Formats: sequence, structure tokens, C-alpha cells
Amino acid sequence: MNNFSLEGSILKRLEAPAAVVGIDEVGNGAWAGPLVAGAVVLPRGKLRGLYAEIKDSKRMSARRREEVAKRIKEVASVCAVRAIMPWEIDADGFSTARTRVIALAFLIVREAMPEHKLAAILDGRDLRRLAAELHPESQAVNRADGTSISVAAASIIAKVARDRLMYAYAELFPGYGFDTNVGYGTAEHRKGLKLYGPTAIHRMSVKPVARA
Repeated sequence: MNNFSLEGSILKRLEAPAAVVGIDEVGNGAWAGPLVAGAVVLPRGKLRGLYAEIKDSKRMSARRREEVAKRIKEVASVCAVRAIMPWEIDADGFSTARTRVIALAFLIVREAMPEHKLAAILDGRDLRRLAAELHPESQAVNRADGTSISVAAASIIAKVARDRLMYAYAELFPGYGFDTNVGYGTAEHRKGLKLYGPTAIHRMSVKPVARA
């Protein structure tokens, strides 16, 4: 159950005015499309209605995610999205692209809240070094989208933004099933690669794409 307890514990250690940014990225492991990070700051006093609505975005239907994303944007103090495109991932490597997109999403929030001390909650213990660089009180937690309401909200915002982009790509590049697989590996996607080869939005650094 995601709640505000982790955010609250961090806020106690920050000098006011302060805020905690939940950040999560989507598009990990995809064969095509961007890596997208969402960053959300939620106000403590307006969360009661959100607790029942927000859960891990991976368990929501696409329609439900759209509805909840709209609600998050209405409540959030700041809501930001940043993307790293496939050719950037290929040029710099996935690990570098991942840390960059998270840092850029955090920077958008910092620019929107220049007077605040900002710490972050990131999804994944492997991001501990990046978390410390953003702020010493930041936390990198495994499965943070299941324990932090801010990270869960960021996951939903990021996934909705990326899915919308992939639906548009489905019309530009038919035959790969982007409208259903949103760039991830499926039998239909593999068949499209075999028949038509990679598109401009494929990640050439991914083995199934490189072999096509």
C-alpha cells in the first residue's frame, strides 16, 4: 500500500520550505520508443482522495491510468515528464540514459520550486548514488512505486505520457503492434521487425532489434 510515510520522514529532516519529489521511469526493456521519467510533488494535505486511486500503474488498465493521471495533475504541486529518445539510449548506453532522464526530470521540478529544499525518492536501490547527488536526504528504494504515493503517481504520469507517444508511433509505423505492446517485445513486434526491419524509433542497441 503506497502512502506518504517515506515522504514525511524525509521532510522532517529538511529545512523548510521543502518538498519531496517522487520519480519513476518507464520504458525499461523496451525494443522501441523513448525512456520516460515522471516527477511528482504531492501536497500532504490533499492526499486523502488519492490513496484509494493510486496503485502500481502496471496493474491498471490504460483507461484507468488516464483517469488517475488527470486526478494527479489536479492535485500535484508540480508534475513533470522528461524523455530520452532511442538514438540517445543507443549512443550513451542504457544506464547513462536512465540516470540522465531521472536527473532531468528532477531539474524541471527544481526550476518550478526554486525556493524549496528538494529531496527525491527513486525506484531502485541501484540508484543510490544518483539519489545522493540529487540531495543527501534522498532515498532509492526497491519497489518504491508500491510504497511511496509520490513515486506511484510519477509512474502513472510517465506511463500515460509514454503510451500516448507510442500510440502515435503506431500510426506512423504500422505492423509492429505499438498500439498494444507500446514498444516492448512481443511476437507481433518480432514479426514486424522480420518483415520490415527497424524503424527510426527502434533501439538498435537491443539485441532483437540489432539482429533484425
